[in-house]
Amino acid sequence: MKKGKLVSKSTKKGFDYIIEYGDGKSIKLDIRNLKQTFLINDLLDQMVEFDNSGGNLSKIWLLSNKQMIYEFKKQGIRANLINQKDPARAPYNFVPLNKNVVASNGSNNFSIFERQSGYIDIKIVSKSPLFIRGGDKLFSKINDSPVIPGSSLRGLIRNLVNIISYGKLNQFSDRILFRRSNMLDDGTNVNAGFLRFDKGSYKIFEATANQSNSDYLSAAPHSYDFNNSTKTCKFSVGEFQNRCRVWVFTQQTKCIGLADEAIKGYESDDTRSEVAIDILKSLKKGKIVDGNENFIGNVDIPSQLGVPVFYRVENDKVISFGHAKYHRVPYTRSIGDHIIQKEELEPDFSESIFGTLAHPSKVFFEDCYLIGDTKYDLTEPKMPKVLSSPKPTTYQHYLEQPDINTTPSHQKKWSGKDVPIRGYKNYWHRHTSSLINDQNTWIETGEGSNSNPDKINPLSVNSTFTGRIRFENLTNEELGALLFAIELPDGLCHKLGMGKPLGLGSVLISINKVTIIDRKNRYKKLFKAHSWDMGVKDEPVDRDSFKNSFAQFLFSQLKEVKYDNTKGFMCIWEIDRLMKLKEILTLKHNMNSTLVKWENRTRYMENGMGNTGINEFKARPILPKPDEVVKPNTYKKP
Repeated sequence: MKKGKLVSKSTKKGFDYIIEYGDGKSIKLDIRNLKQTFLINDLLDQMVEFDNSGGNLSKIWLLSNKQMIYEFKKQGIRANLINQKDPARAPYNFVPLNKNVVASNGSNNFSIFERQSGYIDIKIVSKSPLFIRGGDKLFSKINDSPVIPGSSLRGLIRNLVNIISYGKLNQFSDRILFRRSNMLDDGTNVNAGFLRFDKGSYKIFEATANQSNSDYLSAAPHSYDFNNSTKTCKFSVGEFQNRCRVWVFTQQTKCIGLADEAIKGYESDDTRSEVAIDILKSLKKGKIVDGNENFIGNVDIPSQLGVPVFYRVENDKVISFGHAKYHRVPYTRSIGDHIIQKEELEPDFSESIFGTLAHPSKVFFEDCYLIGDTKYDLTEPKMPKVLSSPKPTTYQHYLEQPDINTTPSHQKKWSGKDVPIRGYKNYWHRHTSSLINDQNTWIETGEGSNSNPDKINPLSVNSTFTGRIRFENLTNEELGALLFAIELPDGLCHKLGMGKPLGLGSVLISINKVTIIDRKNRYKKLFKAHSWDMGVKDEPVDRDSFKNSFAQFLFSQLKEVKYDNTKGFMCIWEIDRLMKLKEILTLKHNMNSTLVKWENRTRYMENGMGNTGINEFKARPILPKPDEVVKPNTYKKP
């Protein structure tokens, strides 16, 4: 046994924790082996006794009370197999972003009558339970009969047209995302101060910060105790290992102004916990409140002090602030910086067909009405499982990575330059069940959640709807793109409605008939026999000819691929990025002979909060591409 002192040592990446002993000797410890009841900062500068007789630092005890604080356990072969890393898995995946944008050959000149006008009669059959929320929070209805709103179908088809026609990815909220700062990367650039609104602007008054090593508020995060006379505030931050760190700030005279970007950044961080203190809302209220403006305690904020904050400065400018030392900080680039496409000023196909703010739409989706009896899956509505909201900060899913084996230290992040996003997000088709005992049920079997309070009752499989899509003044190529997006090859289905990650909403859309209207003849006379003359052409419409026109035009604009006359429009599905779309749209993937079944390949990952206690996000596994997900040997663990 040896004796020494446990200390921290500053490095370029943050801090190392070492034991200094003997005559200038030291040994480094891995804090992951620290007993869970201890915090490393509580142990600094204390005398310890340690064992490194086997060549590795195996055990550490506090010299004062002989309490073991550290134990290294060597993993055996079985443990290594259990901890073997799998790629990430998710109920969604991405169609790669197209770098080139293809401009449409259409126009919004409605004075031209030579182009195609008419309507498409469609049929929609549910291939899994289907739910589309209506005004009463149950299935959407008109006159007590279920309907699929035209707006729901319009959004689905527009997205698909945009993907297949190499359109612009411009329907998104451009913002800067935030990350959690950490001791290794950000430990040397954290300052303390009091934020207050002073003479029409936000300012931070610098403060000295002292951390208590013994004073914990065991069950009282975000507690604040202000003292005006001493210009101090004693406060606790959020819980860590069932305890709350306590800080004492003392205000100084020097102050620094805040740029608008820092304020807007804090306001736009929608991933901050709603039960944590909201600093700006607290300042406006004059009391400590959370994100929902609920009081945390009953603490008045002295106007002479303000709210204690930690903040980070770059280039003499406050770039972030928060209530904790390692608070959330902004990335240096926005989402839009990662959408790397060649600029195209002319409208793409989705813009020319579906319209923009400047140009009207040329397609009109009517509501689709249920045919036959209404058959619900349940006798009464049930609570669905909680749906995870999109988390683009999970960059190993949302950004292109070198490959699925890239280690976290080499993964591309939102601050990286020339790093493209993964592309267009779509959901896999998955088996689901309305039987509560089925392991793939969509029904919540545990306690409900405040974030998902509404019960639902989906329509049963094989529920059938019919509807109509009207179009005006489309070029042959535009009509072909529309038909191509509606009518998928055999084995492929669309996703529609709520609960897509749970397996709900798989639908088969087919075209019953396409009717073309001769607009010139329509306006030449009013009547035909005993009815209105609608200018309907009597001859049958060759849908494939329009799809071929679209395919030929698309391939003429894409230099890296060539159109194949023998395959026609089907050769679109042989383009690499659209082969990945085809995988996502495939209704059933045969995984019966593989170790990891389909539902386990396309489930949400565990975040450590469930019954298993496993956090599958911890090692930051990368989400494979669609064609990798379907390979038999991509996954090793269920």
